[in-house]
Formats: sequence, C-alpha cells, structure tokens
Amino acid sequence: MAELLIDSIAEQEADETSRLVTSDIAGSLCQKIASVNVERSARDQLAMPADITIARWIKKTVPASELTQRRVGKDLARKLFRANGARVSARRILQFVQFDDVDVRVFAIDPDTGLPWGTPMFTFGVDEYSRAVMGANPGPETRTTETAVSTILGAMRKKNMGELMLSKCQRQWVQCGQFGLAILDNAVYNTTEPFKLAMLDLGVDYAYSKPHEPTNKSVVEGFNRTFKHIFAASKPGACVKKNNRDGLDPAMRAAKLTLEELVQDAMRWVVDEYMHTRGEDGRSASERWEEQVASVDLRAPRMDCAEFAEFILPGTLAFRASGGLERKHLRYQNDRLEDLRRSLGHSHRVNYRVNPENLEQIFVADPLAEEWFLVPCVEDPNYVRGLTERQHQLTKTFAREAKGQSRLAMQQLSAARDDMRDSVSKLETSRLIASRRQAFLIKYAFRGHPAARDARSAADRVQIKGEHRPAHSLGMPACEVADVQEIVQSKPSRLNLLTKAMDSARLDDSPTVKGECARKKF
Repeated sequence: MAELLIDSIAEQEADETSRLVTSDIAGSLCQKIASVNVERSARDQLAMPADITIARWIKKTVPASELTQRRVGKDLARKLFRANGARVSARRILQFVQFDDVDVRVFAIDPDTGLPWGTPMFTFGVDEYSRAVMGANPGPETRTTETAVSTILGAMRKKNMGELMLSKCQRQWVQCGQFGLAILDNAVYNTTEPFKLAMLDLGVDYAYSKPHEPTNKSVVEGFNRTFKHIFAASKPGACVKKNNRDGLDPAMRAAKLTLEELVQDAMRWVVDEYMHTRGEDGRSASERWEEQVASVDLRAPRMDCAEFAEFILPGTLAFRASGGLERKHLRYQNDRLEDLRRSLGHSHRVNYRVNPENLEQIFVADPLAEEWFLVPCVEDPNYVRGLTERQHQLTKTFAREAKGQSRLAMQQLSAARDDMRDSVSKLETSRLIASRRQAFLIKYAFRGHPAARDARSAADRVQIKGEHRPAHSLGMPACEVADVQEIVQSKPSRLNLLTKAMDSARLDDSPTVKGECARKKF
C-alpha cells in the first residue's frame, strides 16, 4: 500500500520542473498517509516509510541521467552521461582523420576598395595519431558539401607546392594518403546524398561526432584553438574572442590583409611552424609522421585513377518526361543519353558526376555498357560557359529574391546574373559589412569566369596620349578598369580629366576610380 502511495505522489511530482528530492516526496507522502489513516481502523494504520526507502525507490524507478538532469541541470548531466560509443584511439597514422570548420576571426579587406568585408572560413583535416594537418580548404563562403568533399580529397592527394596558397611555404607538405575513418560533425552538408556517394567512391568510412561534444574530435578542435590563438591573434584585424562586439570596430579598422595574403600566411604557419613545433611528448607532428610513414602504404585516392577525377560530386537523377536530365535548372542531353532513356525506361534514375568548377557537362553512368560518358549542357552557351556551382547558386538566389519566384527561366537567370554584377559597385562601398561581404562573395565566385577574364584582358593595357601603359601602373587593378581606350576615343575632350582621375587614384593608393571611369567587374 505504501508503494502505491509513493507511486501516486511521484506522478504528481513528475513534471519537468520537479527535482524529485526525497524530502519533498516524504512531506507529500506524510500528508497522503495521514488522510488515508483517518478512514482506517487503528489496527490497519499505515506506517510512514523511512527516507532511505523513498530514496531507494526513486533510484530504482527514475533513470540516473534523468534524475541528474532534474537536480543539477542539462549541461552537467550531458557531460556525465554522454554516450560516446566504443572507439579505440589511433595507434598509427592514417587510421583516423578528424575534420572540422573554423572561423579564422580575422577581418580581410577587399583589394579593390580596401574595406573589410568579413572573416574567412577554413576547413582542416588533422591526423589523429601524428596531429599533422593533412588537408585545408580556405574560402570566404560558408561551408558546403563541395568544400567538405574537396577537403577530404585534398587530404588524400599529394600536395602541389606550386599552388598559390602554398607559395610562401619554405618546407614541403608531404602528408597525404588513403585513410581509414573520417570523423566529422553532423552538419547538414556532411549528411547529403552527394557527400555519402563521394565517400563511397573514395573508399572512406566516416563517422559523426556527437553535437556539442568537442571531446569527440579533440585533436582537430585543439588544432583550431591553437590556430586561432597563436596564428590568427597575431594578425592585423583579429577579433578572436566570440561575442566581443566592442572589439569588432577596432579589428575592422586595423584590417590590412586580403584573403589571398591571409590564406598564404596561414598555410605558411601550418606547414613551416606548426608541423615542426615540438609538443608535450618532445616530438613534432612531422616527426610523428616520419616515424611510421615508411611502414604505411600511401595510396592515392582511387578516384584519381578514373577519367572523371575532377568530377567529385556524384548523385542520381531521373529522366525528364521530355528527355534528358535536369540538375538545378540546367538541362543535359545528347543522342547517347536519349538512347539510354529508351533502353532503361522513361522514369529510370541514373548515376551522374559533376565537376563543381565547370557545369558545362556531366558524366553519366551507363549501366548496360558499364561505363561513363559525357553529356553536355544544352542551355544558353553564354550562360553556361565557364559556369561553376557557386556562380550558379549565387545567381539563382539573387534571381529568386528579385523575382520572388522559385522556378526561373534561363532568360531570367541570365538577366539576374548581369544585374548581380551591376550591383557589386554599390554593395562593395556600402556602410554595412553584410553588403560588402555579399559583393566580395560575388566577385570571388566570378573571379575565373570567362567574362571576367575578357574584361581583364581588354583593360590590361590602357592607351593614353599614344603611350601604352599597363593598367596596374595607373594605380588601378586590371580587373577593375573599364575599356579606357574606348572612352578616350569617344570623348577626347575629357582626356585631361580622365588622366587626372587616374593620377589621384595612384596617389591615394586606392583602386577606386570615380567619375569618368566606369566599373566593369566581370
């Protein structure tokens, strides 16, 4: 009978705010037993259970994790009762590699305006045993499936020391090879179908760490902390502490480095300093790597052996009712694909691979011939020429915000891309850093676009008074200069005014030219 009363009292105390303390339940139970004993005879009076009995019942009935959460809070209960799963520590190199993203917390400037636009992001892959950095992917944009796959693939490939971001490195970056398990956080871009298919192609197993548990990826989290507090804190424009709003304005005023300079300095620090700094065990990450590298087979990713080595994003698509395939509003079609659709069926799904740096064509798998073949994009050639995944995504986002439509025609996308380029000149000098960041992201995404290259080549040399002078000698980057020769020929009376504007731009060391010189971003 006493246990039944305890059950009824506990149900009343079982709300989320109750701490299920023995004394509280004992007080309520005493009142309940007293009211019950009034109706019972003297021989059938119920005795009050001891406090130890009530405590034993609580411990037996309520799970320990829930009881701790009610009494001391969720944070401590999560630490005491977190389920990490069984995972052994790495005993050799290339066994486990941990990946994570980090905001460098250093403001970078736009080389065209000299104004800060925001802080870049880095994705690092760190070998768990040696603590050596195996891969890095810097950029101004938020992290995506493309950056995640590129970082993992870059960690496995041999490093090309001729790359621009490694141009300041004095030592060799030798860490590479096929690894066993990639440990990631469970961000959305790490759980997409293209990511999982890419890991299957690479032959890499992956596991997700528990949210809000940095100890699951302690090695890469420790490297990120070192990266921010040793490298980033020493750079002009640094604001390492989070939620330090008072330090944002001084950091933006002190910013001096462009994204390219910041990335080069970061990689020089990683390769030349961090990798050769001795740790608590008296060995550096490079030394731990060299101890075991002779006994490990440094295999290249098997994707590199295929003809679609750069087509790193896989996926599946269903045939369109009218024929061909459609991916993100871009249609792909040729005769072989149409023959395959007739053989497999109009609603069949096929595997494809796409190069995020060039959407002009995709690889499609032919399950009948067991081979891959190229399929070109049949949209407007002026739009898809040199189109990248990032450019297409920015254009679609801009068009949707401008038109308020989710389904857009190709003419609307082409017009939106032109409008987006025109908006850069207004956004890049805005007082709002969010607008300046948007302008820089657009310019960064289109930096290698054919239209941008054509604009640079047209403005590479400027004719003034019959003299050919490089555009850079006028204090103006080639990518920012309009076709000044046309302006001079069409309006010769303004030649002196134009020359004066260029000289003032050179003296002020500012690439911004106002007045007669129009901007051509792309």
